[in-house]
Amino acid sequence: MRMNFEGLPNTRDLGGMRTADGRAIRPGKLIRSGALIEARGGDLAKLAELLDTVVDFRTPKECEEKPDPAIPGVVNLHMPVVRTISAGVTREKKTDEEVFARLAVHPDEALRHMSCAYVEFVEREEARQTYARFVRLLMERHERAVLWHCTAGKDRAGFATVILQKLLGVADDVILEDYLLTNTYLKDSYESLIALLKPTIPGLQNCPDDALWTMFSADERYLQAAYDTADRLFGSFDGYLEKGLGFTQADRGTLRAMYLA
Repeated sequence: MRMNFEGLPNTRDLGGMRTADGRAIRPGKLIRSGALIEARGGDLAKLAELLDTVVDFRTPKECEEKPDPAIPGVVNLHMPVVRTISAGVTREKKTDEEVFARLAVHPDEALRHMSCAYVEFVEREEARQTYARFVRLLMERHERAVLWHCTAGKDRAGFATVILQKLLGVADDVILEDYLLTNTYLKDSYESLIALLKPTIPGLQNCPDDALWTMFSADERYLQAAYDTADRLFGSFDGYLEKGLGFTQADRGTLRAMYLA
């Protein structure tokens, strides 16, 4: 469910989302978002009431360039999914410019580039450790909600949400629908960003808008690249959750007891 914030258009409470066994995620406990730097004064006050913990999946450089605002009484934990930069997934100024300039010459590379990023979410040990640590954090006692974010809230945070939804037993079609909602909530932001970028990066003026949209949007093909990688390395996505991230059936039971009603 989309939350009403002035400066945070892709902030959503997972509460109310139905699971395959007919239960629903408890509201006010699990919140996904994009970066918090655009939060307005009223947004920060609301977050202070709602949260006890923020998890930031961005790279150290991203955090340095656009730090999260301090929220009174809320713990901010930095858990980088990747430390190396990947434009379209991370948002580091220098790397974005380099990759966008390459897209101006090879616009068909956008899909490959983004799909490879999702492969790395499953393949890289660093990413697996971070996602496992994130879920373990959720298994601790929290008086208020935990919010997790990257920059746009679609890739690193989006995949963290998929992992959690799978562990909680949300059906695949519901997971996909939620994943793709980023495109609805950030459409205006993406269009403004594309309009801003094209005149400023050499060669980008001739790059089709749909290539840039591919870089910025959520796409079922990216998620499928992650699923295919889980099948290849671990036999299935359940195998990835068990062997790659270390979650047992008992762990799933614990999560469901905490977050499902």
